[in-house]
Amino acid sequence: AIRSASHKPGVFVQISGVGAYGMSEDKVFTESDDYGADFGASVTRAWEASTAQIEEMGVRRVVARTGVVLHAKKGALPRMLLPFKFFVGGRLGSGRQWFSWIHLADAVRGIRFLIDTPQAQGIFNLCAESVTNREFAREVGKAMRRPAFIPVPGFVLKLMFGEMSTIILEGQNVTAKRLQELGFQFLYPKIDAAFREIL
Repeated sequence: AIRSASHKPGVFVQISGVGAYGMSEDKVFTESDDYGADFGASVTRAWEASTAQIEEMGVRRVVARTGVVLHAKKGALPRMLLPFKFFVGGRLGSGRQWFSWIHLADAVRGIRFLIDTPQAQGIFNLCAESVTNREFAREVGKAMRRPAFIPVPGFVLKLMFGEMSTIILEGQNVTAKRLQELGFQFLYPKIDAAFREIL
């Protein structure tokens, strides 16, 4: 459609995910890091490659890789909050795995910022300050006034979710380096402030 259009769009935005980097407990990922080697990263690589030719048409292309978008009623968060509602919340597995996230308001603002900023081109991470799963559980407990000390062992999650458990038991520490270098400022850079607003 873009190739055949007589008036091409000024910018094309593709939404992707931080799963592109694969999983790691110690590395901090920025936009300059390569794709990981796991299944999620290979899917992301194919998805992002599907729009690469748009740049050859002279159209500014932005790939926005989001962390988990946090919202009280939609997406992954309501399911993650369920154990806390029943007073059985806590860390998952070791609790050391990283959780990359962004408040919905900042995700929308970040995409708008990338559309409105002419020098924004290429890959941009849309995520606030990453936290470990242990920190995530502690901050949910605080915000909901619920206990957060009942851990769910990794083997239980593997029995429940099989291969999908790697998404829960592993993670990545991703920073929005390029976005912030362009001057974007988060409304909710820290998880405690985000949960105070959401919960």
